[in-house]
Amino acid sequence: MSSTIVEGTTIKSSGQEETFATGSVRDKQKGKGAFELVPMFVVWMVGRVYEEGAIRYSPRNWEKGQPLSQYIKSAQNHLSKHMMGLRDEPHLSMAIWNLMGYAFTAVLIKLGRRPASLSDMPDQLHCVPDTLAEPLSNMEYESLNTYFQGAFKIPIPETNRNLSLDKIKAQGWQGQVGQVPVGSLPPGQAR
Repeated sequence: MSSTIVEGTTIKSSGQEETFATGSVRDKQKGKGAFELVPMFVVWMVGRVYEEGAIRYSPRNWEKGQPLSQYIKSAQNHLSKHMMGLRDEPHLSMAIWNLMGYAFTAVLIKLGRRPASLSDMPDQLHCVPDTLAEPLSNMEYESLNTYFQGAFKIPIPETNRNLSLDKIKAQGWQGQVGQVPVGSLPPGQAR
């Protein structure tokens, strides 16, 4: 990453440039997202869920923070209803809304902008009782660090690195793929 100062403004550059047939030159787009590939009609459908929520609760109510498990629970409920063929609500759009809320909240938790207590998803792949799962993957953390370009630095947890079934088994889990290891859920929580 390099930068150039033009009339007092810092312009960041990846250091890699692309030259077009016309002779125009611009910074390469690697690591900046491919927003031109995002289907805007899906964004619009999810935007309608935000609109309805703003009317029902308040425009930014969800940004105050909810436990991550609530987003997952609601997303699973809506996805199940959609898969069953129910079309009484925009279940698919609501599932996507919940996953976006999860990602938003997870990032703010990692940045210290929301209470760590909202990160309440159990780590079901380890044998350590009451262990919470890391909310996002290393790729997501690295992507966010690229996005924030140094304005914020999200630490990538060592426990997330190179997680594999072999590593989990080495920690003592003898079960099969798909089984929940004993002691992975908080006390009193049913399976």
